[in-house]
Amino acid sequence: MGWITPEGPGPIDLSKCVACGLCLAVCPTYQLTGDESASPRGRLSAMAAVADDTLPMDDTFEEVIGFCLQCRACEAICPALVPFGSMIEGVRAELNVQRPSVKKRLRDRALGRWVSMPGLVSVGIRVAKAAQRLGIELPGMLAGFRSGKQAALRGGDFPGIGTERATIGMLLGCIMESGFADVHVATIEVLRRAGYRVVVSDRQVCCGALAAHEGAALESHRLAERNTVAFEGVDFVVADAAGCSAHLKEYDRWAESPRRHRGRRRGYRGGPPSRLDQRARSHHSAGSLPFATRPAHH
Repeated sequence: MGWITPEGPGPIDLSKCVACGLCLAVCPTYQLTGDESASPRGRLSAMAAVADDTLPMDDTFEEVIGFCLQCRACEAICPALVPFGSMIEGVRAELNVQRPSVKKRLRDRALGRWVSMPGLVSVGIRVAKAAQRLGIELPGMLAGFRSGKQAALRGGDFPGIGTERATIGMLLGCIMESGFADVHVATIEVLRRAGYRVVVSDRQVCCGALAAHEGAALESHRLAERNTVAFEGVDFVVADAAGCSAHLKEYDRWAESPRRHRGRRRGYRGGPPSRLDQRARSHHSAGSLPFATRPAHH
């Protein structure tokens, strides 16, 4: 069957890999198992085989793709510049559509809708923290949640100190806002002292990185569109979480409607084309999208 959504990797990207093997040295899953199918090179071969209907999209393929940590260490060392991160996100989106399940639907809902509700995320983190204090073992990433200091930043407008250089839009992030607000406060203070006015839009939502990583492509597109509207009018957008800033780097792709290939592929329930499509494309062609192109780390 191959791909049926616009998210699946195209033939140009699939043909970029030269099978040099440099990625094997930096891939944690290959280092752990020594299995070719657990390497970026092996996963790319599996993607290409499914794309041309040589192999089916079955449980084995889903396991091969699902075992990837999406750390993207392979991208940094790849001489052919294979965009592995975006490719595996696209394949996971295909798996969500072609091999649906109740678990995947709930996960899409959680990562695409619930994480964009600051109050709900805050309650969830506090519940996780209480469970930790009681000695209750939490599953997966919930075990690492903590309830940090809270700060009322949404809707805030913090003027720069001295001569104002530009206006910064501050992305709070779904987890950062509730668990690491003290980092935001410190970032805003540094920016103000450097002469930047910092605006914290109360219309912003989760950046969409979590949804994209798990294959909830429609939700990630929706969140990107909402943030692009929320940050209109600022000169730059700053994120002080590495995952958020890395995802913002690719907003020219995510701010496009998933229906852009509507006539070419079947069975993909994307939202209707929006006015944001034309604005995002015009911003990108003019080089004026406000989102940073270099990820920030802390």
